[in-house]
Amino acid sequence: MLFEFFSHLISLDLAWIIGLIMGNLLWLFLLAAYVFITHEGKKVFWGFIFLVGSIWIVLDIFGVWRFEMSPIWLFLVFAIALDFFIANTNWEKHKLTFLLVFFFGTSILLGVLG
Repeated sequence: MLFEFFSHLISLDLAWIIGLIMGNLLWLFLLAAYVFITHEGKKVFWGFIFLVGSIWIVLDIFGVWRFEMSPIWLFLVFAIALDFFIANTNWEKHKLTFLLVFFFGTSILLGVLG
């Protein structure tokens, strides 16, 4: 998705970019609200660009791996919930390690079962 977006951006295909934005307004506002809350209103634009870019990169990687059902959606929901529940606790410094172990464990499990 990221490479497709960049190809349309480089070719100045504004109709496709506007269609992408208008077709995903719900996700746009949900992810923007998530970034606004987690970054406490600071650097929201760059946080949003980083979040959307990282989601698109992971989806591109899963496209190369030919995963039919991508576990990124499960991971994204879990990461957002975890961010809200363990913010400002002692567990927060171990959050990334826990998320990576959970994500790759779930990916392997879904790959074996699927």
